[in-house]
Amino acid sequence: MNNMTPKDHRARTLPSWLGFGLAWACLLLLPVGRMVEIPVLLMAALGLWLVVGGGWRLHELPAIRLFGAVFLAMWLPQLLALPGAVEAVHSSRVALTHLRFFLGGIFLILAIHSADSHEQLLRFCAWLLTFWLLDAMVQMVFGHDLFGFGPAHGRPNALFGESNLKFSFCLALLSPLLWEHAWRYWPVPARALVFLATVSAVLIAGNRSAWVMLGVVLIAYAALYVRQHGRTAIRPLIIAIIGCSLCAGIAYRYSPLFSARVDRTVSFLSGERDPATDSIAHRMLLWNTAKNMFAANPLTGVGPRGFRYAYSEYAEADDPYLQLNPPIIPTNTHNLLTELAAETGLLGLAGLLTTLGLLLRSGWRATASAKRRMLPYSIALLVAFFPFNSHFAIYSAFWSQLVWWLIALYCAALGYSREGKPAD
Repeated sequence: MNNMTPKDHRARTLPSWLGFGLAWACLLLLPVGRMVEIPVLLMAALGLWLVVGGGWRLHELPAIRLFGAVFLAMWLPQLLALPGAVEAVHSSRVALTHLRFFLGGIFLILAIHSADSHEQLLRFCAWLLTFWLLDAMVQMVFGHDLFGFGPAHGRPNALFGESNLKFSFCLALLSPLLWEHAWRYWPVPARALVFLATVSAVLIAGNRSAWVMLGVVLIAYAALYVRQHGRTAIRPLIIAIIGCSLCAGIAYRYSPLFSARVDRTVSFLSGERDPATDSIAHRMLLWNTAKNMFAANPLTGVGPRGFRYAYSEYAEADDPYLQLNPPIIPTNTHNLLTELAAETGLLGLAGLLTTLGLLLRSGWRATASAKRRMLPYSIALLVAFFPFNSHFAIYSAFWSQLVWWLIALYCAALGYSREGKPAD
């Protein structure tokens, strides 16, 4: 058994549809609350089965080595933070349940094994995201989406429902998967339509963090396009900028939510700050408390997801959250760097830098065909790890599931061989 090649062994243990189906199900069920854990747990169980009884020599596969190193870089700081955690039971649960992402990632890497499987997964993800866009457009025009959901707190939220404000964040993060497939296979009018629809949906949803995320995607693609086409890229880029400007102008004219968010952002940046109503000012309060936690626990922090439990101790005496009756305890810092600094300290920040270094080096050394497969996931990960933005908690179940799904597929794109090529 140990002499089998990955291709031979895969044919006997993994049905060809299983890896693709479970990987796609992670996006399909993403809007439906915790149901996304179903494919995650199934992948973890299959990953454990492959590791324990599959006969794989995993250390010989470059993609597995990369994924294992990245996981250890992000996970070991969680373990090392447990002895000093303010809520050891909860932090321990967070750290131990992260193992499902490791095992699920192992399964994805071994299952999404060929160029064809990557293309198929990207195609189905693109069509699913297109459906998200269509659903959002219907909601914006008719006041309800195809499932009968109205806007969430006045914001277009499509099939994510009326309380789960995550549509624009997920769309911005995953837009490279849609745009990459559209750019490769769709006619120019369809590309333009899906591009403008994505920009419009994210802008009108009114989440400034999603605006920044989409901006990172746009800048990344613009830089790649200029690198590939040189001066001939100027005209298409100007057209894209005009298109984005038109979307923003129309949204400002006809969307009270978008215009109000823009006005408050401009007022804040110009110095006219109202801490009582502006979320940017609220974020700064959280970051200041995170700074206090880091200063008191610089090496290992207060433990994974411990921010909420330590908040009252490290917040300023006049903190407005604590002055409310009853007090409100924020659950996370809404920023990647401040969260890692507060909850896993210098070790967490070092793990992040190690992770980014490993991912960048592997992408730089990959073959041209592997880079093509890795591209949409690499841009999405750039968005997820972009430090100058407001984020979901990196140790939360929702955001961790998305980030580790992207990392696993990025690593899977390297393929099985030592040269980075996929199995035939």
